[in-house]
Amino acid sequence: MEEHIYINTSSTVSKRERNFGYWLLSIVLFVCGQHLRIPPATIKLTPFWKCVHTVHSALVLLSLFFFVSVAAAALVEHLGNFQHAIFIAAGFMGVLECLIRSVYTTLRKNKIEQIATKIQFGLDELESCDTKSFTKRLSKIISAFLVILLSFFSVALICNLITLFARIEAELAYDGRDVDTAVSFKIFRAFIDFCEFFNFRPSNLQSEIFMTFMYSLSFLSICRLVVSNILFCSWYLIIAKMYQQLTKNFTRALSTEKSLSDWIKHHSKITELTTEINRLTAPIVVVTVVFTGLQISITAFTVAKRWGVMDFVPYVAFAASSFQQIFIYCVLGQKIKTKIMALQHQIYNSPWLESSPVEQNAVLVIYAVASDKLKSSLPGSPFFSMSMEFFATAVGAIFTYFIVLIQLG
Repeated sequence: MEEHIYINTSSTVSKRERNFGYWLLSIVLFVCGQHLRIPPATIKLTPFWKCVHTVHSALVLLSLFFFVSVAAAALVEHLGNFQHAIFIAAGFMGVLECLIRSVYTTLRKNKIEQIATKIQFGLDELESCDTKSFTKRLSKIISAFLVILLSFFSVALICNLITLFARIEAELAYDGRDVDTAVSFKIFRAFIDFCEFFNFRPSNLQSEIFMTFMYSLSFLSICRLVVSNILFCSWYLIIAKMYQQLTKNFTRALSTEKSLSDWIKHHSKITELTTEINRLTAPIVVVTVVFTGLQISITAFTVAKRWGVMDFVPYVAFAASSFQQIFIYCVLGQKIKTKIMALQHQIYNSPWLESSPVEQNAVLVIYAVASDKLKSSLPGSPFFSMSMEFFATAVGAIFTYFIVLIQLG
């Protein structure tokens, strides 16, 4: 029987609208080494392709372990030289972030799929006339983010690879040890040492093929991070839409006790779903904020000191791309904050004083809950409350680290 892969476009929920954005994320994640069932598109595998994909996923993760090991060894080797150590640290933090987040999303695969299913149910519960246009808009946003962010990372990797190719021939003709401190060059040096251990001297072409292969695995790892970020950001967009719908329906919910009770239950579900998403994404947000902030500080310091400015172009592109993702989280956090505040405003200005005592008490409780849950509903909670206010604070902290590095250097 012929083995095959197919995409199931049918839905467990009746007549779900096809979402091109989630199709795209599912396929790209699959290519990058992670098989996630993101409704409404689900990639189903036969046993043969499950084995193939497992090997592919393991290869991507093992390449990350290799990158981190080489970068860590290079960092330890050059700790005595501040200029070299600070240069290597930027690359080390980049590959370490990739490894931590890849391992985390692999371990939390089931939880990601559970939340993705709940998100789809929540999207189905929105008014059908509004859901269709919102789903199309969401797909366009997902596609645009994917193209923009991957383009930045592609530029970074290609520039780094071109720079490395220019040095390979000279290094192969040189019997000593080059003092180049770029992490990519340390990976190449490790490949040469491995070949020499078996009394084999690789040619220029063989070395370039190996490094192209390693960079391809590196791109898949970065792509996996980008796609997971876009997936999580899409969830926050849907949460903001749900709060907007709650605000729109609140006045109508005051018409009867049953409609108010249904509204309160729906609000409680949204709050619980937001908390569940934050518990999943909070460690990822913390790692992204910390590592990206340090990378940008180091990049700015290196450029200011004019240490290998041309070699640092890939690091600048990588750090800028990561910083864009922090900015997106902050924008979405601000959007959710605005929607919750609009809900509070709608509750306060609704004709609840004319309602029964039971409904009045219910409204007061809803208002208090909305106020208490404001910060915990933002991305990064409970560690951070991502919003434009947090973004301004993060920029200030990065500048402070930059000044400290200037003084140390």
